[in-house]
Amino acid sequence: MNTTHRSYRTRWLSLSLLAVMLASTPAAMAAGADVKSATAEQKKTASGRYGIGMEAFDAGQHEAALAAFQGSYDTVASPNSLLMVARTLVQLGRSSEAHAAYRQTIAQGEALGKGEKKYADTAKTARTELAELEQKSVVVTLDVRDGGLIEQVTVNGKDHPRAQWAEPLLLAPGSAEVIVLGTSGGKASQKLEGAAGQKVTIVLAPPPAPAAAPTAKATTTPAPVAPPADGFNSKPYMTGALVVGAAGLVTSGVFAYLSYAEQKKIDDNCVNKICKGDYFDSPEKQANYATFSRVGLGVGLVGLTTAGVLWAVSPRSAPKEEATWKRPQVAIGPTGFLVQGQF
Repeated sequence: MNTTHRSYRTRWLSLSLLAVMLASTPAAMAAGADVKSATAEQKKTASGRYGIGMEAFDAGQHEAALAAFQGSYDTVASPNSLLMVARTLVQLGRSSEAHAAYRQTIAQGEALGKGEKKYADTAKTARTELAELEQKSVVVTLDVRDGGLIEQVTVNGKDHPRAQWAEPLLLAPGSAEVIVLGTSGGKASQKLEGAAGQKVTIVLAPPPAPAAAPTAKATTTPAPVAPPADGFNSKPYMTGALVVGAAGLVTSGVFAYLSYAEQKKIDDNCVNKICKGDYFDSPEKQANYATFSRVGLGVGLVGLTTAGVLWAVSPRSAPKEEATWKRPQVAIGPTGFLVQGQF
């Protein structure tokens, strides 16, 4: 195995762990430095992450690719990185998010394309791919008449966040169900049928409040006495906190070892942290591994501390007293009778 292959494996390890941390969150990007004002160091970092993303994308590792492209865009806000974010979201089946990313790419590429043709070409490509995506999907526009009385909207059983109500919603061709829950407790359901390339508008209005339940007649039957509550069961939460803490410490240890290994390469092969050849990117990798190690340590300590607090405040069960009462019994025999028990 050559040094270049080892370097790729190291990149894949760090990127895969990062992708696990991002997998449960929606695609959200904080634009980095402007492409015209970014420093040489920022451009170098963004370019490196973009290259890693392309390797992951070509290998079908789309979660890892998305993390890399987002990291590149967060460093330098290039329309090219944003275009790859949109393409990766399409591969992950997150069509509505991809639609938003394509539209953002078009707007940003056209603005920058007035000075550089390559960004104008990026905008043109994004517009073409956006049209292709819409031709394969049902494009739903939500006409929201909220008035502050809609509590939640779900589409095919999944929550559709309020922040996305104004954005086009892309669905697979076929049937879909949209459910609206009102703040008054009412519920309304709409079913729609759509073909590929069709555009549909549906109205979301607050559903009416549910009818009041009939008043129950008074009864003289005494209400049953509920058994005493056992109190808050903190065991599931304490277990979860322990798992998170252990995972954080393991992650910290892995990246601490990687950081140590890179530092040793720097000490053995670099002068004043200036590295050449196969060790050119060792300083950057060492810094990244050290950061991941500190983050993992922080998560681990928070998890273990939380588990300790939950254990400290959890109620203790008092020992139950043995029942001493026995049912009275009467036995009759040929020569007499027997009575036993406690009264």
